[in-house]
Amino acid sequence: MKNLKIHFMGIGGIGMSAIANLCLQKGAKVTGCDLSFNKQTIKLQQANVTIELGHNLKHIQMYQPDILVHSSAVPPHNEELQYAKDNNIEVLSRASMLARLLIDKSTIAVSGSHGKTTTTGIISEILLGLNYDPSVMIGGVSPVLGSNFRYGQGDFFVSEVDESDGSLLHIHPQATLCTNIDMEHLDFYRDWAHIEEVFLNFFKQTDVSGVLVGWGEDIRIRRLFASADIKSFYYGFEKFNDLQIVNAQYFKEGSRCDLILNNKIFKDVNVSLAGKHNLLNAVGAIGLLYNLGIELEKTIIFLAKLSGVKRRFEAKGIYNGAKIIEDYAHHPKEICATLDVASLYSPKRIVVVFQPHRYTRVQGLYQEFITCFKQANTVVLMDIYSANEEPIAGISSQALAKDIKKTFNGEVYHIPNSNAVVDFVKSYIRPNDMVLFLGAGDIGRLSDMIADVNQQLY
Repeated sequence: MKNLKIHFMGIGGIGMSAIANLCLQKGAKVTGCDLSFNKQTIKLQQANVTIELGHNLKHIQMYQPDILVHSSAVPPHNEELQYAKDNNIEVLSRASMLARLLIDKSTIAVSGSHGKTTTTGIISEILLGLNYDPSVMIGGVSPVLGSNFRYGQGDFFVSEVDESDGSLLHIHPQATLCTNIDMEHLDFYRDWAHIEEVFLNFFKQTDVSGVLVGWGEDIRIRRLFASADIKSFYYGFEKFNDLQIVNAQYFKEGSRCDLILNNKIFKDVNVSLAGKHNLLNAVGAIGLLYNLGIELEKTIIFLAKLSGVKRRFEAKGIYNGAKIIEDYAHHPKEICATLDVASLYSPKRIVVVFQPHRYTRVQGLYQEFITCFKQANTVVLMDIYSANEEPIAGISSQALAKDIKKTFNGEVYHIPNSNAVVDFVKSYIRPNDMVLFLGAGDIGRLSDMIADVNQQLY
């Protein structure tokens, strides 16, 4: 890869920027373009990567790359893509480029509808703490890495893999962890059968001498693992799991439980990330590492000092005595899990500011969105973040707000304008409130506009 010229279309995406950085670490000459600049593009520019604003045929003509890598957001008729294909420039999807980076490593793939990023971060933290010097590709910014990537000299490459467009089928791991399988990414998947088909084909691509590790209470995971005919290992709360969680307790600081493995009890295991979902993520991580030959006695101790990942219940600061939190939650089940954690703090009021993400998701999960805010006191809906989708008739935040009001006990507001949301929140919140900014779009900048970062949340 040394001295290869690689141009990235959509280089500012969290996954694309990580892959671009990894290519840079391996000696490639990287350039890129995107529709806007962000924290990821700024960091790349600081590493002397030239990044153009917008998509333009001139970029390819100017840089004449050996490889053009494109994100799934780039439409197939794009003139840059077409020019590259017509001029014998190798064109790769994001996942195909990632697969190429994984070739000389022992790949640990973290899959699932929810929890991939946090679980990838946990595995990475433990391997770093045990001096395995792993390479990492993660769909978020890890405080431990200080980034969303790491290129190490060790054998392991820990990678979050993306099911949103089926691109995980480019990956052939040595070990696979699946956190859960849910109805999600309805812009790509037709139905449950389609979702299960893609996951099963991916599981079958795990090395025959490897292992599939999954949450045992997810019946789809169990059924698909059985069909994949590869060694499987389950973790969870029920007795049938290989690694069983018992006596779980949840606190705002995290959780505590006992673990049972091969009839041996590991007492008082502490996890520093709050919520039942994060307890599962942590136990899944050490379950996978156990199957790679790393004993639980060595991995458990790291669970008490995990740093998490940015935009996952991330404390942004204080405003008017209220705690300001940002979270990537954009699916009803993720929203419920985030509200579970918020309730552990016993705030006076939980105020949710939510930016729905994609018209297709809101349409496909409409009833679930109506009922997922029950633990909140106030809900503020911003307009739907389209992610380049065309609007769908009858699907809007205004309509959603109206339907939430029918069964919701608190206050519901539809405020489409970002500045108006900021003004509303500043005037509305009171001491001891907790404000959650939720969504996968650009809502995070609003929490930055409100929070006083000089005041510590905890």
